[in-house]
Amino acid sequence: MYKIREAVLEDWPHVWRMAQQFFKLTNYPGNIHIDEASTYESFEKALNTGFVLLGTFEEVPIAMIGVYITPFILNSNVLQGTEVMWWVDEKHRGSSLASHLHSHAENKAHDAGCTMFVMSALANSPAVVNKYYEAQGYVQCEAAWAKEI
Repeated sequence: MYKIREAVLEDWPHVWRMAQQFFKLTNYPGNIHIDEASTYESFEKALNTGFVLLGTFEEVPIAMIGVYITPFILNSNVLQGTEVMWWVDEKHRGSSLASHLHSHAENKAHDAGCTMFVMSALANSPAVVNKYYEAQGYVQCEAAWAKEI
């Protein structure tokens, strides 16, 4: 049975494992590599400025969504939740756990005063990701491009 709970610092080994799996799927350029210390700082920042939710199966974390809560850069009167990590282990995809995590995250951000929630997708994410966002009422606002310099 799947459960959702808030992450704590002691969950770091599980978050690190999932972050590494996520990074393998990205297409960041050249010598850009994942760094454990930096990833830990991002995890800690999410815990301090927002939250991280874990999806568990038989008490073992197998999914996560992390959110920073910050003022919108172009209007500090608007508080936004920004997804900075979202992962479900491959064998648990298609179980609706991802959508439950997302829904919990939106609700938690709303309860914290956010009036906007921002989700991201990798350039090589399956088309179903964008379709999911659109079905949830999201509109695409930006696209990011990266280059090693």
